[in-house]
Amino acid sequence: MICENVNVAAGAFYGLPEMPIDSIELENIKFTYDPQAKEGVAAMMTGCEPMVNRGFIFYNVKNIKMHNVTLPDFVNQDIEKINVESFERD
Repeated sequence: MICENVNVAAGAFYGLPEMPIDSIELENIKFTYDPQAKEGVAAMMTGCEPMVNRGFIFYNVKNIKMHNVTLPDFVNQDIEKINVESFERD
């Protein structure tokens, strides 16, 4: 899969502390970013700080696997993980 002209973030995954997301697996994805991206918030994430050209954000996720996932070098924050039990990336 190719995701072109990303503005806010490649992905934002927010589980609840009392009910985390069990598992996320991302495979064979390439992201390109809009060079003139405007600051905003991830879809359905009211109350979050605006951001631009971010990588992945994982909050309250038990297991994450990323295989062959490509982000450009300039992405401000590649991967943010809070309350994540296991993370695997190649």
